[in-house]
Amino acid sequence: MRKKIVVIIGAGPAGTSAAIQLAQAGFSPLIVDKDNFPRDKVCGDAVSGEGLLISETFGLLEELEQEGYKCEKREFYTDQTELQIINKKAINIPREKFDLMLFKKALSLGAEFMCAEFSGKVTYKDGYHSVELLNPGKEKFLVDCEYLIIATGCQSDLALRELGRKHKIACPDQVAYRGYYRAKWPIKERKYFFLRELTPGYAWIFPLGKGLFNVGCGGKILKARKLELKDCLSRFVSKTNALYKCTGVWEKEPKGAPLRSNFSNLINFKGYPNLILIGEAMGATYPFSGGGIGKSMLSAVLAAESVMEVVNKKGNHCLSKVYQNKINKKMKPKYYTFFKFCDYLLTSSFLQKFVYEKVFNSKKYPDLIPNILCGKIRPERLFSIPFVIGLGLQKKR
Repeated sequence: MRKKIVVIIGAGPAGTSAAIQLAQAGFSPLIVDKDNFPRDKVCGDAVSGEGLLISETFGLLEELEQEGYKCEKREFYTDQTELQIINKKAINIPREKFDLMLFKKALSLGAEFMCAEFSGKVTYKDGYHSVELLNPGKEKFLVDCEYLIIATGCQSDLALRELGRKHKIACPDQVAYRGYYRAKWPIKERKYFFLRELTPGYAWIFPLGKGLFNVGCGGKILKARKLELKDCLSRFVSKTNALYKCTGVWEKEPKGAPLRSNFSNLINFKGYPNLILIGEAMGATYPFSGGGIGKSMLSAVLAAESVMEVVNKKGNHCLSKVYQNKINKKMKPKYYTFFKFCDYLLTSSFLQKFVYEKVFNSKKYPDLIPNILCGKIRPERLFSIPFVIGLGLQKKR
């Protein structure tokens, strides 16, 4: 039986970012993942905001710029013609490349890797978590650790459901569907489209260079509707081909994946004081546009900082409490409370149709929705009295 100070389950951007941050501080975390590298992952492939800043602190920004495709702005469309622009830099890079980049960095700093599957079974005794893993031959074995970080995302929820037998685990609340499409589209910047059939939801085209594009669509999972993402994406691509008078071909067939947002799994596991969830497993995905790489990486950095504080016995000795405090102070204030409230209003109230029909097509507030999606302004403005009155007056004109 192996004993480690820190074990990280999951080698996506969240898991490897936590490993890098810990390794830079002198730890030797063990990363566990059921897949070897390189591997593909359903994602929009855009690294921006926190993702770029954290990549720079890891010493990876130059490599990221060399391997990826640089974009300077976001273009938002309420249909295929109405355009709104927000200047915000990003680097588009396939997750297969980006994950491998982070993974290699973590190993170069002293992190270890083990290819094994997490069963979800954890026991805690005498200050150690015993983590049950399955080797490639499906044989069970245990690894002990003082601190356990789970970064399994949403595509490996069986393990989280096993933990959920004792603790309530939130289900994914969004779903995305994307593939790699090759065409002669004259698209140089990231494009987002708000299609009526996906409300609330979105479609996107992200250029990757040399005629290759990450194309996909996604939206919120609602009981009142069934998202036909495959058909929606097919129609969307056909319309885009018609717009640019050309045809293309899927280089990699589209795949779907669930997403989890709104910090829905930021929970205290009673009985597991030093076990925490990060990234999509925790619910770090941005609730309206599905952006999650940067926020997953940020949650990972905060998790690593929390481990360091607890190990160095600064303040509270319970990892889950230290971590929750950091998330509550450094991530939640930016978009949690009012985004969750607005999410309810836009999906479960009579205001849904009013907002999507009037706000998205408003000439008086052309940058409101893009700024909300970029996190530049808070979404409660949608429901402020002056704004609603302004829309009402505009309607009468």
